[in-house]
Amino acid sequence: MKARRGAIPPVMALTMAGIVIATLAVPTFAAEVWGPIARVNDDVTTTSQVVPDVAVGPTGAAVAVWQDYRASPPADPFAQIDVYSSRRDPGAGTWAPNARINDVTTGQQYKASVAVDANDNAYAVWVDRRNGRSDIYASKRSASSGTWGSNVRVNSTTKFDTQDYPAIAVAPNGDAIVVWYRAANHKSNIWAARLPAGGSTWGPELRVTSDQTTAKQGPRVAVGPTGTAYAVWMDPAVGNADIWYATLAAGSSTWSTNTNVSDDPGSAFQGPTDIGVDGSGNVVVVWTDRRATPYQLRARRLAPGGSWGASTIVAADGGNAPSLAVRTDGRAFVVWHDGDASTNYPKVWGSAFDTGTAAWTAPERIDASDVGHGASSAAAAMDASKVIVVWKDALSLDSGVNNDDILSRVGTP
Repeated sequence: MKARRGAIPPVMALTMAGIVIATLAVPTFAAEVWGPIARVNDDVTTTSQVVPDVAVGPTGAAVAVWQDYRASPPADPFAQIDVYSSRRDPGAGTWAPNARINDVTTGQQYKASVAVDANDNAYAVWVDRRNGRSDIYASKRSASSGTWGSNVRVNSTTKFDTQDYPAIAVAPNGDAIVVWYRAANHKSNIWAARLPAGGSTWGPELRVTSDQTTAKQGPRVAVGPTGTAYAVWMDPAVGNADIWYATLAAGSSTWSTNTNVSDDPGSAFQGPTDIGVDGSGNVVVVWTDRRATPYQLRARRLAPGGSWGASTIVAADGGNAPSLAVRTDGRAFVVWHDGDASTNYPKVWGSAFDTGTAAWTAPERIDASDVGHGASSAAAAMDASKVIVVWKDALSLDSGVNNDDILSRVGTP
Protein backbone atom coordinates (compact mmCIF):
# COMPACT_ATOMS: atom_id res chain seq x y z
CA MET A 1 0.00 0.00 0.00
CA LYS A 2 2.84 2.41 0.61
CA ALA A 3 3.97 2.12 -2.99
CA ARG A 4 0.47 2.90 -4.20
CA ARG A 5 0.25 5.94 -1.94
CA GLY A 6 3.49 7.46 -3.10
CA ALA A 7 5.63 10.15 -1.52
CA ILE A 8 3.96 13.44 -0.64
CA PRO A 9 6.32 16.36 0.00
CA PRO A 10 3.99 19.23 1.00
CA VAL A 11 5.14 22.60 2.23
CA MET A 12 3.05 24.47 4.77
CA ALA A 13 2.94 27.92 6.32
CA LEU A 14 1.16 28.70 9.58
CA THR A 15 -0.17 32.20 10.13
CA MET A 16 0.43 33.53 13.63
CA ALA A 17 -2.57 35.88 13.56
CA GLY A 18 -5.26 33.42 12.56
CA ILE A 19 -6.08 29.76 12.50
CA VAL A 20 -5.89 29.03 8.79
CA ILE A 21 -2.98 27.05 7.45
CA ALA A 22 -1.99 27.93 3.92
CA THR A 23 -1.15 24.66 2.21
CA LEU A 24 1.20 25.23 -0.69
CA ALA A 25 1.09 21.65 -1.90
CA VAL A 26 -1.53 19.18 -0.73
CA PRO A 27 -2.30 15.64 -1.83
CA THR A 28 -5.52 14.89 -3.68
CA PHE A 29 -7.41 11.63 -3.61
CA ALA A 30 -10.16 9.81 -5.43
CA ALA A 31 -12.22 8.69 -2.42
CA GLU A 32 -12.74 12.12 -0.82
CA VAL A 33 -12.15 15.66 -2.06
CA TRP A 34 -10.24 17.39 0.71
CA GLY A 35 -10.31 21.07 1.55
CA PRO A 36 -7.51 23.11 3.11
CA ILE A 37 -6.03 22.28 6.49
CA ALA A 38 -7.03 24.60 9.34
CA ARG A 39 -5.79 24.95 12.87
CA VAL A 40 -8.46 24.45 15.55
CA ASN A 41 -6.71 25.84 18.63
CA ASP A 42 -6.18 29.60 18.78
CA ASP A 43 -3.25 29.42 21.19
CA VAL A 44 -0.16 30.54 19.26
CA THR A 45 2.40 30.01 22.02
CA THR A 46 4.72 27.04 22.20
CA THR A 47 2.45 25.11 24.57
CA SER A 48 0.86 21.92 23.31
CA GLN A 49 -2.65 20.84 22.43
CA VAL A 50 -3.13 17.08 22.09
CA VAL A 51 -5.61 14.14 22.06
CA PRO A 52 -8.54 15.65 20.12
CA ASP A 53 -12.02 14.32 19.52
CA VAL A 54 -14.76 15.65 17.23
CA ALA A 55 -18.48 15.26 16.64
CA VAL A 56 -20.90 16.81 14.14
CA GLY A 57 -24.55 17.70 14.67
CA PRO A 58 -27.67 17.90 12.49
CA THR A 59 -26.94 21.46 11.31
CA GLY A 60 -23.50 20.46 10.05
CA ALA A 61 -21.68 22.29 12.84
CA ALA A 62 -18.78 20.36 14.36
CA VAL A 63 -17.49 20.50 17.93
CA ALA A 64 -13.89 19.56 18.70
CA VAL A 65 -12.43 18.97 22.16
CA TRP A 66 -8.86 18.34 23.29
CA GLN A 67 -6.50 18.54 26.26
CA ASP A 68 -4.66 21.85 26.40
CA TYR A 69 -1.51 23.03 28.17
CA ARG A 70 -1.74 26.78 27.49
CA ALA A 71 -2.26 27.61 31.19
CA SER A 72 1.00 25.95 32.22
CA PRO A 73 3.85 28.26 33.22
CA PRO A 74 6.88 28.35 30.88
CA ALA A 75 9.06 26.81 33.57
CA ASP A 76 6.74 23.81 33.83
CA PRO A 77 4.92 23.46 30.47
CA PHE A 78 2.94 20.36 31.47
CA ALA A 79 1.84 21.46 34.96
CA GLN A 80 -1.73 22.47 34.12
CA ILE A 81 -3.96 20.53 31.74
CA ASP A 82 -7.38 21.82 30.73
CA VAL A 83 -10.07 20.63 28.34
CA TYR A 84 -10.80 23.10 25.56
CA SER A 85 -13.28 23.15 22.71
CA SER A 86 -14.13 24.94 19.50
CA ARG A 87 -17.16 24.90 17.20
CA ARG A 88 -16.82 24.89 13.43
CA ASP A 89 -19.40 27.02 11.65
CA PRO A 90 -20.75 25.00 8.69
CA GLY A 91 -21.43 28.10 6.62
CA ALA A 92 -18.21 30.04 7.11
CA GLY A 93 -16.12 26.92 7.49
CA THR A 94 -14.10 28.46 10.32
CA TRP A 95 -13.42 27.41 13.91
CA ALA A 96 -14.67 29.69 16.68
CA PRO A 97 -12.53 31.12 19.50
CA ASN A 98 -11.61 28.37 21.92
CA ALA A 99 -13.53 27.85 25.15
CA ARG A 100 -12.35 26.10 28.28
CA ILE A 101 -14.85 23.40 29.34
CA ASN A 102 -13.63 22.58 32.86
CA ASP A 103 -14.91 25.18 35.33
CA VAL A 104 -11.94 24.95 37.71
CA THR A 105 -8.36 26.01 37.15
CA THR A 106 -6.77 23.51 39.50
CA GLY A 107 -5.89 19.88 39.06
CA GLN A 108 -5.59 18.32 35.65
CA GLN A 109 -8.29 17.60 33.10
CA TYR A 110 -7.54 15.38 30.09
CA LYS A 111 -8.63 12.62 27.65
CA ALA A 112 -11.82 14.34 26.50
CA SER A 113 -14.55 12.79 24.36
CA VAL A 114 -17.48 14.58 22.69
CA ALA A 115 -20.88 13.78 21.17
CA VAL A 116 -23.68 15.91 19.68
CA ASP A 117 -27.41 15.18 19.95
CA ALA A 118 -30.26 15.67 17.47
CA ASN A 119 -30.84 19.22 18.75
CA ASP A 120 -27.20 20.28 18.26
CA ASN A 121 -26.40 20.17 21.99
CA ALA A 122 -22.85 18.93 22.65
CA TYR A 123 -21.74 16.70 25.53
CA ALA A 124 -18.13 16.36 26.67
CA VAL A 125 -16.58 13.96 29.18
CA TRP A 126 -13.04 13.79 30.48
CA VAL A 127 -10.77 12.57 33.29
CA ASP A 128 -10.67 15.17 36.06
CA ARG A 129 -8.31 15.42 39.05
CA ARG A 130 -9.76 18.52 40.73
CA ASN A 131 -10.38 16.48 43.89
CA GLY A 132 -6.96 14.86 44.02
CA ARG A 133 -8.22 11.65 42.43
CA SER A 134 -9.24 10.51 38.95
CA ASP A 135 -12.94 11.17 38.37
CA ILE A 136 -15.00 11.24 35.19
CA TYR A 137 -16.64 14.63 34.66
CA ALA A 138 -19.09 15.88 32.04
CA SER A 139 -20.50 19.12 30.70
CA LYS A 140 -23.23 20.04 28.22
CA ARG A 141 -22.96 22.81 25.63
CA SER A 142 -26.42 24.19 24.97
CA ALA A 143 -27.15 24.90 21.32
CA SER A 144 -29.28 27.88 22.32
CA SER A 145 -26.72 29.57 24.59
CA GLY A 146 -23.55 28.40 22.89
CA THR A 147 -21.80 27.98 26.24
CA TRP A 148 -20.69 25.00 28.31
CA GLY A 149 -22.62 24.34 31.49
CA SER A 150 -21.54 23.36 34.97
CA ASN A 151 -19.26 20.37 35.32
CA VAL A 152 -20.92 17.28 36.79
CA ARG A 153 -19.23 14.17 38.12
CA VAL A 154 -20.35 11.03 36.26
CA ASN A 155 -18.94 8.32 38.53
CA SER A 156 -20.69 7.85 41.85
CA THR A 157 -17.74 6.39 43.74
CA THR A 158 -15.46 8.85 45.52
CA LYS A 159 -12.72 6.44 46.45
CA PHE A 160 -9.16 6.86 45.26
CA ASP A 161 -9.62 4.50 42.35
CA THR A 162 -8.09 4.68 38.90
CA GLN A 163 -10.73 5.92 36.45
CA ASP A 164 -9.68 6.53 32.87
CA TYR A 165 -10.50 6.40 29.13
CA PRO A 166 -13.99 7.96 29.07
CA ALA A 167 -16.05 7.90 25.87
CA ILE A 168 -19.54 9.26 25.17
CA ALA A 169 -22.38 8.74 22.69
CA VAL A 170 -25.93 10.09 22.42
CA ALA A 171 -29.06 8.10 21.55
CA PRO A 172 -31.65 9.32 19.02
CA ASN A 173 -33.99 10.26 21.89
CA GLY A 174 -31.31 12.44 23.54
CA ASP A 175 -30.13 10.04 26.25
CA ALA A 176 -26.36 10.21 26.67
CA ILE A 177 -24.20 7.27 27.74
CA VAL A 178 -20.61 7.26 28.98
CA VAL A 179 -18.24 4.32 29.35
CA TRP A 180 -14.93 4.35 31.18
CA TYR A 181 -12.31 2.14 32.82
CA ARG A 182 -11.90 1.72 36.58
CA ALA A 183 -9.34 -0.20 38.63
CA ALA A 184 -10.42 -0.64 42.24
CA ASN A 185 -9.96 -3.23 44.98
CA HIS A 186 -7.76 -5.34 42.71
CA LYS A 187 -10.55 -5.46 40.12
CA SER A 188 -10.51 -3.94 36.64
CA ASN A 189 -13.75 -3.17 34.81
CA ILE A 190 -15.45 -1.07 32.19
CA TRP A 191 -18.33 0.92 33.67
CA ALA A 192 -21.16 2.93 32.14
CA ALA A 193 -23.71 5.55 33.17
CA ARG A 194 -26.64 7.24 31.44
CA LEU A 195 -27.84 10.84 31.40
CA PRO A 196 -31.57 10.98 30.53
CA ALA A 197 -32.56 13.41 27.80
CA GLY A 198 -32.98 16.87 29.31
CA GLY A 199 -31.58 15.71 32.64
CA SER A 200 -28.66 17.01 34.69
CA THR A 201 -27.93 14.03 36.94
CA TRP A 202 -26.16 10.93 35.72
CA GLY A 203 -27.80 7.60 36.52
CA PRO A 204 -26.35 4.72 38.50
CA GLU A 205 -23.15 3.04 37.40
CA LEU A 206 -23.59 -0.12 35.33
CA ARG A 207 -20.77 -2.63 35.08
CA VAL A 208 -20.10 -3.60 31.45
CA THR A 209 -17.47 -6.28 31.90
CA SER A 210 -17.84 -9.72 33.45
CA ASP A 211 -14.15 -10.61 33.89
CA GLN A 212 -12.85 -8.42 36.72
CA THR A 213 -9.21 -9.46 36.88
CA THR A 214 -7.64 -8.24 33.64
CA ALA A 215 -6.58 -4.66 32.91
CA LYS A 216 -8.99 -3.32 30.28
CA GLN A 217 -8.22 -0.26 28.18
CA GLY A 218 -9.76 2.16 25.73
CA PRO A 219 -13.54 1.56 25.86
CA ARG A 220 -15.61 3.09 23.07
CA VAL A 221 -19.37 3.35 22.72
CA ALA A 222 -21.98 3.97 20.04
CA VAL A 223 -25.80 4.04 20.09
CA GLY A 224 -28.01 2.48 17.43
CA PRO A 225 -31.34 3.66 15.98
CA THR A 226 -33.42 1.85 18.62
CA GLY A 227 -31.40 3.24 21.54
CA THR A 228 -29.28 0.13 22.11
CA ALA A 229 -25.75 0.99 23.25
CA TYR A 230 -22.79 -0.93 21.84
CA ALA A 231 -19.43 -0.96 23.64
CA VAL A 232 -16.00 -2.31 22.71
CA TRP A 233 -12.73 -2.35 24.61
CA MET A 234 -9.32 -3.98 24.70
CA ASP A 235 -9.11 -6.86 27.17
CA PRO A 236 -6.57 -9.64 27.80
CA ALA A 237 -9.30 -11.85 29.27
CA VAL A 238 -8.10 -15.03 27.55
CA GLY A 239 -4.39 -14.46 28.06
CA ASN A 240 -3.71 -12.04 25.23
CA ALA A 241 -5.20 -8.66 24.35
CA ASP A 242 -8.33 -8.97 22.20
CA ILE A 243 -11.27 -6.74 21.34
CA TRP A 244 -14.39 -7.46 23.40
CA TYR A 245 -17.97 -6.35 22.85
CA ALA A 246 -21.25 -5.95 24.78
CA THR A 247 -24.65 -4.31 24.29
CA LEU A 248 -27.14 -2.53 26.53
CA ALA A 249 -30.75 -2.40 25.32
CA ALA A 250 -32.69 0.84 25.68
CA GLY A 251 -34.21 1.00 29.15
CA SER A 252 -32.17 -1.95 30.41
CA SER A 253 -29.72 -1.85 33.31
CA THR A 254 -27.84 -5.02 32.40
CA TRP A 255 -25.16 -5.31 29.74
CA SER A 256 -25.10 -8.42 27.57
CA THR A 257 -22.63 -11.27 27.82
CA ASN A 258 -19.17 -10.13 26.74
CA THR A 259 -17.94 -11.60 23.44
CA ASN A 260 -14.59 -11.57 21.67
CA VAL A 261 -14.80 -9.66 18.38
CA SER A 262 -11.20 -9.84 17.15
CA ASP A 263 -10.73 -13.02 15.13
CA ASP A 264 -6.99 -13.56 15.37
CA PRO A 265 -6.51 -17.30 16.03
CA GLY A 266 -3.11 -16.66 17.59
CA SER A 267 -1.91 -14.70 20.59
CA ALA A 268 -1.13 -11.35 18.95
CA PHE A 269 -1.95 -8.09 20.71
CA GLN A 270 -5.14 -6.34 19.47
CA GLY A 271 -6.16 -2.75 20.15
CA PRO A 272 -6.98 0.13 20.41
CA THR A 273 -10.49 -0.08 18.93
CA ASP A 274 -13.58 1.93 17.95
CA ILE A 275 -17.22 1.19 17.07
CA GLY A 276 -20.08 2.68 15.06
CA VAL A 277 -23.68 1.83 14.14
CA ASP A 278 -25.68 2.92 11.09
CA GLY A 279 -29.37 3.73 10.79
CA SER A 280 -30.28 0.13 9.99
CA GLY A 281 -28.48 -1.24 13.05
CA ASN A 282 -25.40 -2.58 11.25
CA VAL A 283 -22.47 -2.55 13.67
CA VAL A 284 -18.89 -1.84 12.58
CA VAL A 285 -15.84 -2.42 14.78
CA VAL A 286 -12.28 -1.42 13.84
CA TRP A 287 -9.07 -2.12 15.68
CA THR A 288 -5.29 -2.13 15.49
CA ASP A 289 -4.22 -5.72 14.81
CA ARG A 290 -0.71 -6.98 15.48
CA ARG A 291 -0.95 -10.47 13.99
CA ALA A 292 1.39 -9.26 11.22
CA THR A 293 4.35 -6.90 10.92
CA PRO A 294 3.82 -4.00 10.39
CA TYR A 295 0.54 -3.56 12.23
CA GLN A 296 -2.75 -3.89 10.39
CA LEU A 297 -6.00 -2.01 10.71
CA ARG A 298 -8.91 -4.45 10.59
CA ALA A 299 -12.69 -4.04 10.49
CA ARG A 300 -15.54 -6.40 11.20
CA ARG A 301 -19.29 -6.01 10.63
CA LEU A 302 -22.39 -7.37 12.36
CA ALA A 303 -25.80 -7.19 10.64
CA PRO A 304 -28.94 -6.96 12.80
CA GLY A 305 -29.94 -10.43 13.91
CA GLY A 306 -26.93 -11.94 12.17
CA SER A 307 -23.46 -13.07 13.10
CA TRP A 308 -20.11 -11.36 12.80
CA GLY A 309 -18.51 -11.50 9.38
CA ALA A 310 -14.81 -12.21 8.93
CA SER A 311 -12.53 -9.26 9.59
CA THR A 312 -11.13 -7.39 6.60
CA ILE A 313 -7.84 -5.53 6.30
CA VAL A 314 -8.33 -1.78 5.91
CA ALA A 315 -4.62 -0.93 6.07
CA ALA A 316 -1.65 -3.27 6.03
CA ASP A 317 1.21 -0.93 6.90
CA GLY A 318 0.47 0.29 10.39
CA GLY A 319 -3.08 1.12 11.49
CA ASN A 320 -2.71 2.70 14.93
CA ALA A 321 -5.35 4.25 17.21
CA PRO A 322 -8.34 4.18 14.83
CA SER A 323 -11.31 6.54 15.07
CA LEU A 324 -14.50 5.52 13.29
CA ALA A 325 -17.46 7.57 12.07
CA VAL A 326 -20.57 5.84 10.66
CA ARG A 327 -23.33 7.62 8.78
CA THR A 328 -27.03 6.72 8.93
CA ASP A 329 -26.96 5.33 5.38
CA GLY A 330 -24.08 2.99 6.20
CA ARG A 331 -21.16 4.93 4.75
CA ALA A 332 -18.28 4.95 7.21
CA PHE A 333 -14.91 6.63 7.50
CA VAL A 334 -12.00 5.54 9.67
CA VAL A 335 -8.81 7.48 10.42
CA TRP A 336 -5.56 6.33 12.01
CA HIS A 337 -1.85 7.03 12.07
CA ASP A 338 0.62 4.72 10.40
CA GLY A 339 3.84 3.00 11.37
CA ASP A 340 4.65 0.92 14.42
CA ALA A 341 6.24 1.44 17.82
CA SER A 342 9.53 2.48 16.19
CA THR A 343 7.98 5.15 13.92
CA ASN A 344 9.11 8.63 14.99
CA TYR A 345 6.99 10.70 12.62
CA PRO A 346 3.70 8.97 11.80
CA LYS A 347 1.18 10.35 9.33
CA VAL A 348 -2.63 10.40 9.36
CA TRP A 349 -4.55 8.26 6.89
CA GLY A 350 -8.20 7.50 6.23
CA SER A 351 -10.43 5.05 4.40
CA ALA A 352 -14.13 5.07 3.54
CA PHE A 353 -16.52 2.14 3.57
CA ASP A 354 -18.38 2.17 0.27
CA THR A 355 -21.89 0.78 0.71
CA GLY A 356 -22.14 0.11 -3.02
CA THR A 357 -19.14 -2.22 -3.13
CA ALA A 358 -19.32 -3.24 0.56
CA ALA A 359 -15.57 -2.63 0.72
CA TRP A 360 -13.11 -0.16 2.20
CA THR A 361 -11.41 2.25 -0.18
CA ALA A 362 -7.65 2.47 -0.61
CA PRO A 363 -6.08 4.44 2.28
CA GLU A 364 -5.68 8.15 1.61
CA ARG A 365 -3.28 10.57 3.25
CA ILE A 366 -5.03 13.35 5.19
CA ASP A 367 -2.33 15.37 6.93
CA ALA A 368 0.42 17.23 5.09
CA SER A 369 3.29 17.14 7.59
CA ASP A 370 6.82 17.06 6.30
CA VAL A 371 9.22 14.20 6.99
CA GLY A 372 10.46 15.76 10.22
CA HIS A 373 7.08 16.20 11.91
CA GLY A 374 4.54 13.68 13.10
CA ALA A 375 0.75 13.61 12.90
CA SER A 376 -1.26 11.29 15.16
CA SER A 377 -4.24 10.93 17.52
CA ALA A 378 -6.75 11.48 14.72
CA ALA A 379 -10.52 11.56 15.20
CA ALA A 380 -13.31 11.61 12.61
CA ALA A 381 -16.98 12.66 12.39
CA MET A 382 -19.45 12.49 9.51
CA ASP A 383 -22.74 13.94 8.37
CA ALA A 384 -24.69 13.66 5.11
CA SER A 385 -22.30 15.84 3.13
CA LYS A 386 -18.83 15.65 4.64
CA VAL A 387 -16.28 14.00 6.89
CA ILE A 388 -14.34 16.10 9.41
CA VAL A 389 -10.97 14.91 10.68
CA VAL A 390 -8.97 16.44 13.52
CA TRP A 391 -5.54 15.38 14.70
CA LYS A 392 -2.49 16.38 16.71
CA ASP A 393 0.26 17.74 14.49
CA ALA A 394 3.77 18.84 15.42
CA LEU A 395 4.32 21.84 13.17
CA SER A 396 7.15 24.33 12.93
CA LEU A 397 5.97 27.83 13.88
CA ASP A 398 7.22 31.03 12.28
CA SER A 399 9.54 31.40 15.25
CA GLY A 400 11.18 28.08 14.40
CA VAL A 401 9.89 26.47 17.61
CA ASN A 402 8.00 23.19 17.37
CA ASN A 403 4.80 22.54 19.28
CA ASP A 404 1.72 20.37 19.03
CA ASP A 405 -1.43 21.88 17.56
CA ILE A 406 -4.87 20.52 16.70
CA LEU A 407 -5.40 20.60 12.95
CA SER A 408 -8.49 19.78 10.93
CA ARG A 409 -9.53 18.97 7.40
CA VAL A 410 -12.91 18.51 5.72
CA GLY A 411 -13.53 16.01 2.94
CA THR A 412 -16.54 15.54 0.71
CA PRO A 413 -17.34 12.21 -1.00
